[in-house]
Amino acid sequence: MPAIRTFTPLAATATAIVLAACSGSGTTAGTVTAEQAASDAATALCAKYNTCSAFFIHFEYGDVDACTSAAKTALANALAAPSTGATAAQIADCATAIPGASCDDVLSHSLPTSCQAVAGALAMGAPCGDSSQCKSAYCHQATGSTCGACADTPAAGASCAADGDCPVGSTCSKGGKCASPGAAGASCDPVNQPCKATLACKSGTCGTPDAAGASCTKATTNGISTDTCDSLAGLYCNAQGTCAAIELATPGQPCLLVNGGLTTCSGNGTCNIPSKLATSGTCLTAAAPGASCTAKGTGLSYAVSSADCAPPAICENGVCTVPDAASCH
Repeated sequence: MPAIRTFTPLAATATAIVLAACSGSGTTAGTVTAEQAASDAATALCAKYNTCSAFFIHFEYGDVDACTSAAKTALANALAAPSTGATAAQIADCATAIPGASCDDVLSHSLPTSCQAVAGALAMGAPCGDSSQCKSAYCHQATGSTCGACADTPAAGASCAADGDCPVGSTCSKGGKCASPGAAGASCDPVNQPCKATLACKSGTCGTPDAAGASCTKATTNGISTDTCDSLAGLYCNAQGTCAAIELATPGQPCLLVNGGLTTCSGNGTCNIPSKLATSGTCLTAAAPGASCTAKGTGLSYAVSSADCAPPAICENGVCTVPDAASCH
């Protein structure tokens, strides 16, 4: 049975961009309100995501409007964080810069300078919810936590759970280490040395990913499945060794193996599989803020009583919680 690809690297990138985009070093002429700046940046960010991977938008959010709403909430909350070094003008500059950024930059943790975190006022070890609150410009947050602590900026090769745990220009490899993604022609390892987001690791070299209908190769290393298909287009390498489209199902529809192909849930829904012997399940609607939840993690979900959360909320201690740095004490 092929494994459902959770697209965790892309989802993690979304979180990292939303949190980082509230910081920058530029200035904008005139006066801009925090609400308008957050709205403009969210609109630019989700439009760029949709250009780079419409599949990701539907998989993670359901549609562009839901992405924009989630990003605006996250940006506004981060901008209102105590001791932040971010300003509305900086978010406005970031909003202006995002459309000109490449998909590789946006999806490979290499945002424009105006979108990168800046120093705040909080000392090392202080509770935080956003990197721009910290003097080090880095707030370390454990997976499943809305709050963390100010820490030293991570270095290349450091252990990570998401791109935000790595220095700018590096991504969190599937093996859990910060690595600088390779350009076309660079040497690669699909687990430990990734390629840029628009490329695939093919026979140890970064190259153009395989398109729909093309022959492909797949491998499993240390329990981590990889293939050479274009993941941004929502493709996977099927049992016949051909790149095929991952279908997206809505709540109540079947998921996992459906009609001989791979189907996952849209809008960050959870594919609830009745048992480990089953080959298909049913999509559950992503849980709303305040509702009970079960985090999907990186594996399959068996006989869960609740779904994962609709962004920007995360499943923290079994409850969907919208990150709000003002609550981190």
